[in-house]
Amino acid sequence: MLLLLLGCTHHAPTPTAGPDVNTVVEAAPSSPEADACTALLDKGIAQYNADKVEAAATTWAQGYRQCGAGHGFLAQQALTAAKLQHYDDAAHLVLRELSEPDPTALALKLLIALKLQVSSDVTAAVYARGRTPETAIVVPDVHAEYAWLRFLLCGGKEQALRQALVQGPNGPLDKLEFVCPGGAPQVLYFDYSADPAEKALLDALEAEGGAATGTP
Repeated sequence: MLLLLLGCTHHAPTPTAGPDVNTVVEAAPSSPEADACTALLDKGIAQYNADKVEAAATTWAQGYRQCGAGHGFLAQQALTAAKLQHYDDAAHLVLRELSEPDPTALALKLLIALKLQVSSDVTAAVYARGRTPETAIVVPDVHAEYAWLRFLLCGGKEQALRQALVQGPNGPLDKLEFVCPGGAPQVLYFDYSADPAEKALLDALEAEGGAATGTP
C-alpha cells in the first residue's frame, strides 16, 4: 500500500495518537542564528510542495552537509525517500537523525508512519535501538519516549514499570522499564537532552552559576 506522506514542518508536534498522514507541508520558521540553513530547509519545502521531490532531496542533502545535525535535514530527506517508496532508506535516515543531537519530532512521526512499510531488517534495527546506554534513542522531548513505546513496540498498550535517571556516556539518560502485552519486562534508554524544558533548565542553572561567580 502506498504510504501517504506526513507533513514536514520543521518541528512538528510529537504524536500522542496515530500520525496524521495527510498533513500539508508548512514552511519552517526562520532562525536568526542559522539563516543559510533555514533558507535551505525552506527551499526544499517549497520544492517538495511543488512535487519536485528529487530536487527537494538534493537541497536537503546539501543542507545536511553544510549545517549538520539539529536542523531536521535527515528527516526531510527521509520524507522524499518515502514519497519515492524507498521505505527502508527513509527509515535508515530517520534512525540516523534519532542518533544525533536535536532531532525533530518529524523524525519520530515518520518512523511511526513507516512501521508497516519497512523490511524485517529495519524492524529489527528499530527494536534493538536504545537497549543499552551506548545506543540510547535521542528524542526531541520526553513525551516522545512514550510515543516510541506506544507506537513502535507495544501497539498502544505498554505498561511503564519504572523510570530512573542514569548517567550515560555523554550525559544523563532516562532509563525506562516497561512491559508490552504478554511480554517480559524490558528496558530502554533515552537521551532527552534536546527537550526544550531541559534546555531551559540548564540555561537557567548556567546563568545562576555565572551570576554567583560574577562571570558573564
